[in-house]
Amino acid sequence: MTTHARGPRCARLCLTVLTVVALLAVFAAPAFAEDGAEWTIGLYIAADNNLESAWDDINVPALLGIPESEGVHIVALVDRLSTETTELVEFEGDVATVVDTYPEMNFGDPANLQWFVGELAARYPSEHLAVDLWDHGGAWRGICYDDSSDKDRITMPEMRAAIAAAGVPIDILAFDACNMADMAVAYELALSELVDIMVASEEMIPFAGFAYDLMLAPVALEPDRTPEQVATDMVDGWGAYYDGVGGYTMVCLSAIDVREVRAAIPALQTWVQRMTAGVPLFKHDYKMALVKTWTALNSWQYDFISLCDRLAADPDLKKADGMKLKTATVAVADALRGAVIANHTTRWTAGATGIAVWWANAADWVSYEELFGANTAFAAPAPTGTGWYDLLQAYYAN
Repeated sequence: MTTHARGPRCARLCLTVLTVVALLAVFAAPAFAEDGAEWTIGLYIAADNNLESAWDDINVPALLGIPESEGVHIVALVDRLSTETTELVEFEGDVATVVDTYPEMNFGDPANLQWFVGELAARYPSEHLAVDLWDHGGAWRGICYDDSSDKDRITMPEMRAAIAAAGVPIDILAFDACNMADMAVAYELALSELVDIMVASEEMIPFAGFAYDLMLAPVALEPDRTPEQVATDMVDGWGAYYDGVGGYTMVCLSAIDVREVRAAIPALQTWVQRMTAGVPLFKHDYKMALVKTWTALNSWQYDFISLCDRLAADPDLKKADGMKLKTATVAVADALRGAVIANHTTRWTAGATGIAVWWANAADWVSYEELFGANTAFAAPAPTGTGWYDLLQAYYAN
């Protein structure tokens, strides 16, 4: 088993703009299609920051521990802090081969994510595609921070736009980054209509990140595994590693069916509308439910399903004025519960049922109100969004 270093990665929370020459070099790179396979697993490694050593010292050895498989392509696009180039690396058993080197890229630029997804489809054709975004993460705030590019990052609207522009169906989009199992993230993926399943954590990710050997060995050994099975394998492999090493009491990982999130959008919109209208009557009830709901460390990311369950059980919502809100709350909780394919928690994260939502506190709302409104479709009014921005604005205005 690969030995993973300890320590908090978000500790993982934390423009070099491509020149014309660099851009041409990247986008003109020839695609050498290989024989078809069952799976291509592409890793977008944004290591142009203080996580570089985690990639080289921990994650690469884990990837080299995955059994060689003719049915699975494993490839990483890697941007390091210590170099001024970007590498495309193939992993086959215990061998890692740099197959192409490109000029320095800004991994916080969604155009590079778009190119990578397209390149995976063209160069490594397969029945199924999994993409892993590796870096610091901050839920709706963004992912893939690039220190050499003024800490540029990919925002959630940019992520959705990149996926849409690539136009490639993604069976699994995984986030080896903190706090990305978030409703605002899932909502963007749902709107893209190109992502089926997301694998992410409601909590911070330890510095060691994903245990790639344990998480991906099952599909390497059995390439005809379905996306649901592979996503479950990833959650189970994560659990096997972190349960086994000890000392990690605040970790969790889940697999969410994004198609079910998309189907739940009407229920989400109805619920948020009723929640907003209910602020004058039920603000105290909301506050008490929040106090009792599991929340991620230092991020005000509340477990969504647990929050809904607590609200639905509130006696005040059983009265005439609250019955419509109660009905909407039960409906959305059931819809999102059905979207959770797999979930692994510890005793201290047992309240994390799979997906979180940012409620903020009064101070964070003052600091992030404008940024939140501008950086998530989830915050926007219906029909595009759910109206979550209006709910928080009403909650903190009274």
